[in-house]
Amino acid sequence: MTELSLEKQVLQDVASGKTSKPRTATLRVQHARQQYGLSERRGCRLVGQGRGTQRYRPTQRHDEDGLTRAIIQLASQYGRCYGYRRIAEELRKAAGAWARIGCSGSGGD
Repeated sequence: MTELSLEKQVLQDVASGKTSKPRTATLRVQHARQQYGLSERRGCRLVGQGRGTQRYRPTQRHDEDGLTRAIIQLASQYGRCYGYRRIAEELRKAAGAWARIGCSGSGGD
């Protein structure tokens, strides 16, 4: 099979339309690689996805579930009168240095 006809076959099979979700495009690239034996670089180029997106692996902190539960508990306790900065401050007070949720308290608190 020539390169041009292989690319045409892959595009007909895998890249049926532009996708807005990176996960869908990732699955399409994986399918093209397995089905046609393409390299990651070539599969990403045909599908129109960056290789960095293809290689992305989400990370989750070990304390994220407990932190999420604490945020939800505080938000339900205080309702809409507490914003994210106030909830972060309450978490800092309650747990000390444990509550590192991305707002360091700088910038107008």
